[in-house]
Parts: sequence; C-alpha cells; structure tokens
Amino acid sequence: ADTPWFNSLREVLVRERFTARLDANDVALRRGGHARLLADLYVMADEYPLDERLAGQLMLALHRCGRTADALGRYEHIRARLADELGIDPGPPLRRLRQRVLTAHPGLDPVPAATGPPAAPVPRQLPP
Repeated sequence: ADTPWFNSLREVLVRERFTARLDANDVALRRGGHARLLADLYVMADEYPLDERLAGQLMLALHRCGRTADALGRYEHIRARLADELGIDPGPPLRRLRQRVLTAHPGLDPVPAATGPPAAPVPRQLPP
C-alpha cells in the first residue's frame, strides 16, 4: 500500500521501533550486556550515523569491553560527522560521556550480568 496516510504511519512506526531498540539497549547496558550488544550497536550506528544516543551506547559498550581507544575514536567520528553534515557539535550528554571515558570514571564500570534465578527471600520473623 503506497498512500500518503500509510507512508506517514510507516514512518512513525519505524521511528517508534528505533526508539524501543535504543531503550532495550539501555536496559541491556545497565544489566551488563555490553559484550553481547557490541555487534548490533555497530550495525545500528552504520544505519543511523548521526544519532548521538546510539553513539553514546556504542562508546559505553566499547569502553566496558576494554576498548577505550575505540570508544574515543567513535566520539571523534561522530563529532566530525556532525560538524561536516550539520555544522554542530555533539550534545552535552555525549560530551559528558567522553569526559567520563577519558577519566575512567568508576560509574562506567560494567555491572556483572545477572545469572540464574533470583535468590529466595529470607524470612525476617522470629518463630513464635
């Protein structure tokens, strides 16, 4: 179906799907899934080269995988691309992430991935 209404709806759904993927990436990064996400993040970054949120996710995953130089290289790549194509600098969140990577901020350290089922709750009552 190639109608103006359907085309606009398709564009909205594509944007919503992309945003949902970014949200899922954020969750996976918080849970320590940086190594598993790395390949997908590279593919997405090639598809959306000017997306700063995605660039930040890729930088964080690279840093957590011990590839800090690559993470800083990705920052320079998007900085140059934004300057060339749009005439702007990266936004404050991406600049802060770069600074945190440069200083090896402890808040960027990976969180151990959760394995196995959660532990059973321990009763907190004394017997009668």
